[in-house]
Amino acid sequence: MNIGKIAFAKPCMAGVVESLDKGIAVEPPTLFRALLEKYGVNTTIIVSGTDEGGEIVSSEDRAGEEVVDLYYSEDGDPTRGFASQHSTLYVNHKVTEATFEACGTQVRVNQTPEHLRHKGVTGCVVWNGAVVLGAALEHWCTNGTITLAKTRVLELGAGSGLLAVTMGLLGAYVVTTEQVERLALLSQNVAKNASPHPSNQRRLKEKGRLSSFQESVYSFQSGGELRVRELDWFDVATYQDPDIDPREGFDVVVATDVIYNEEVTVQFVSALATICSQGSDSMIPAIITLELRTQEIHLVFIKRLLSERATLWRLPQTAMAGDAHAAIIVTYLVAFAEKP
Repeated sequence: MNIGKIAFAKPCMAGVVESLDKGIAVEPPTLFRALLEKYGVNTTIIVSGTDEGGEIVSSEDRAGEEVVDLYYSEDGDPTRGFASQHSTLYVNHKVTEATFEACGTQVRVNQTPEHLRHKGVTGCVVWNGAVVLGAALEHWCTNGTITLAKTRVLELGAGSGLLAVTMGLLGAYVVTTEQVERLALLSQNVAKNASPHPSNQRRLKEKGRLSSFQESVYSFQSGGELRVRELDWFDVATYQDPDIDPREGFDVVVATDVIYNEEVTVQFVSALATICSQGSDSMIPAIITLELRTQEIHLVFIKRLLSERATLWRLPQTAMAGDAHAAIIVTYLVAFAEKP
């Protein structure tokens, strides 16, 4: 069915409806196919191209349709017009240590909520998107839809590290990244919930010391591994770290709650497109979970992704974990088309 020009997938392995421009739309990557097989009947596909009549639909129009669908649903605006970043749904920004359940383990996360008073500082606390995507990944792994064991993951804008730890507990090989100012808290929380990897001791013997936490590797009983690295979306040079270089073979890029003002949104999408385009064999897919804030920012986010030749699949709430989902939090699977 169609609402406006937004296409809703039928149980879909093709991944796009026939009316959309095959020159821009892409087939779902292997990582996404099992999710779309299981949940595709209610998955929304967003892609620039042509409508049923052959008329070209711009990225801005398509983005506008997505905003209308999200903010003007039958149930009304899920934000209720309240775009504050002081979230309370699954998190508590008034405590300096928060505890979450993940993979049968108590994950303890330090927070510095007093830093929220500084403009643009968000990585000092846990946000709802990290809780929701972490719970969804665990749900999908538990029900056998996907596996993260030995999956190579690059996380952008990791904040306080809850999602990184959850993915490590699920057996993934994770490189989790943040701006340099936020690395100390991120590394502290990783070390709090994981064990030093044996390779740390080898390097310690070879060098006499580890010069920084960025040389440390952490491990989990699941077989997962975790590295903390600097990556600043505004500084392309930070993409060149050998542990971050996409040509080393990441399977997926993930990010949560990284959209909150236009400047950051534009730069995030640019960084994401650059990183995902540098895969060793093909474009790297991404999973992005966001709490809805303002219509204007979400419009910019979708429009920018479409202008980078992305196809987006917005998963239905029924795909998420039963105890961690809400209309105000949306999850997109993202795949970029090869540059012409």
